[in-house]
Amino acid sequence: MKSSPDAVAAARQYSGSVGGVDLCQVAVHLTFATSAGHCLIDRRLYFTKEWAGDDEGRELTGVPDERTP
Repeated sequence: MKSSPDAVAAARQYSGSVGGVDLCQVAVHLTFATSAGHCLIDRRLYFTKEWAGDDEGRELTGVPDERTP
């Protein structure tokens, strides 16, 4: 978990691992698991509407316009 305002998609938002609202990133991971092991299939960061709408923040962190909703 990142807690820097300079991190991609860092915002004050709810995080279950924190147990409340704090400056953090929220990500979703898709994995495939069997008794023989597991592998990561895909992952995505959750962008809040406020963060996605922050042109300066996106430019600072290098997130292209097409990666926002």
